[in-house]
Amino acid sequence: MLNIARSVRFPIQKGKKAEFTKLFNDELLPILKKQDGFKNEIMMVNDDHVVGVSLWKSQDELNKYASTVYPKLEAKLLSLMTGKPQIETFELTAVNALPA
Repeated sequence: MLNIARSVRFPIQKGKKAEFTKLFNDELLPILKKQDGFKNEIMMVNDDHVVGVSLWKSQDELNKYASTVYPKLEAKLLSLMTGKPQIETFELTAVNALPA
């Protein structure tokens, strides 16, 4: 069962949307998929900013990822960011499962 969602929002440099998307799909998402408790990611990108929402089984698994793996992923994105990420964690109250 999914219990936790984490949103990460940050501004990106103009004209870097395609570069961000390639980096996320080729390097970052494969790392996320290997994390204990990770279930899914929804990534939204426009010319100004990125919003990602990751879904996790538990707060403990999310905390482990946030303290050990996330800093490494954020470091890979620094050259594309124009500001600091805003991070929020939410408890899920309803999830409508998307078809695979």
